[in-house]
Amino acid sequence: MRSKRFNVEHYLNTGSSRMTYFLPHAYTRPGHQASLVELKTFYNVFYIALQVFFPDVERAEWLNKFVAQLWPYVNEMVIKILKETVEPKIQESVPGMLKSIYFTEISLGNRAPRIGGIKVYTENVKRSEVIMDIDVIYSGDADFELSVKCVTVGIEDLQLRGTLRVIMSPLVPASPLVAGLSVFFLDKPELDFNLTNLLNVLDVPGLRL
Repeated sequence: MRSKRFNVEHYLNTGSSRMTYFLPHAYTRPGHQASLVELKTFYNVFYIALQVFFPDVERAEWLNKFVAQLWPYVNEMVIKILKETVEPKIQESVPGMLKSIYFTEISLGNRAPRIGGIKVYTENVKRSEVIMDIDVIYSGDADFELSVKCVTVGIEDLQLRGTLRVIMSPLVPASPLVAGLSVFFLDKPELDFNLTNLLNVLDVPGLRL
């Protein structure tokens, strides 16, 4: 089935302010891996809608380039954290028969998240703080797999979209200029992913579902 395309004229005529209205089915249909062309098309349309209804939201293409260049290093950092910190914690917390559990695949993929727009608040904020909202769009090729007792389960085709609120407070006249940082989603983000080899979990000895 072909993805539903966003019609800008229809969107403007209806006057809807719901961002989820024009999200193509290609980005919400389970198991679908959006192409680069689809991602760029959706991103451009998303930005048009932001500019129409939220003119103070700025496009940050330079930041997308920065994130894309940084993404391989983020991937290496995540691998190290999961293998050296998370994996031992999992092994300590599970029953004895499952203590052989370990990550067999850890990859954030080659597609970095994209920033749809950034809004920095300049009114009703303290002079000693910076508050900004960041629209995050991610439809990547991340791949995570866990193995135990010759059984492997994993997560792939991870897709996420939401608005991050970033609060830097208080600002201080000394390096690194920010004494505190808070990052959280304003609303529950849209999240979709596929579980792989899920039925194989039933083959783990002693495990009951």
